[in-house]
Amino acid sequence: MAKKIKVSRKQIKKPDEFITFTDRVLKQLSEKKNLVIGAGAGIVLLLLLINLVAYSYRTQRQKAEYLLAQAFSILNTPLTEELTTDQIIKGSKSYATQKERSEDAIAKFKQVIDKFGKSEPGLEARYHLASLYLERKEWENALYYFQEFLSALKEHHSQAEFNLTLTAYLGMAQAYYGKGDYEKALEYYQKVLDSKAETYLAEASLGKARTLAKLGKTQPAQQELEKIIQLYPDSIYACLLYTSPSPRDLSPSRMP
Repeated sequence: MAKKIKVSRKQIKKPDEFITFTDRVLKQLSEKKNLVIGAGAGIVLLLLLINLVAYSYRTQRQKAEYLLAQAFSILNTPLTEELTTDQIIKGSKSYATQKERSEDAIAKFKQVIDKFGKSEPGLEARYHLASLYLERKEWENALYYFQEFLSALKEHHSQAEFNLTLTAYLGMAQAYYGKGDYEKALEYYQKVLDSKAETYLAEASLGKARTLAKLGKTQPAQQELEKIIQLYPDSIYACLLYTSPSPRDLSPSRMP
């Protein structure tokens, strides 16, 4: 017969240590589980937001690039007088005048700037818009958009910022020259020359020579021309000088 073990009431009321410890562990796991689930849901939500922003950015960029491509397509559309017989038969699109073509392109570039001004396509649109106005001899508009381009360029921190800045300076120098502000034109040609960027020096020197001639400084202008022939003999600017040795003969229309 089994021996009876007498358990006191105090012992019965005392909780089992193993069971108590297990309860605590399970309770902590339950609490941590809720935290883990909450953290996981937060991460998923964050990833969804990141993907949504990235998708929105890609979509906006694609729209901007599409408008930009339309502007370039307009500029590449031939004038009516340039159409071949086959193109006429096919009914290919054309423009009656260069002015009409550039006006459509200007409108498209402005659309890119208005809708996507802070994007890279918006930056590119500013530059081409300034160049178009320069081509149309609308000097004030050209200067305005070159300035806009330079301001936007600083915000983008582009790797090509140095070269793009210099091309804008050359454009601004030509615009100031066109409007008769020769001192300002000289200032921007000098900015390019001070950069020591080999690619642009011959063009800037020729521009400087023309501007000095307009200011009545014939001798410094002639010295600038001689420098081009000595330093850049194979450049198109030196070739131009062989047929126009005088800086006064180098009108903007004769610039390469």
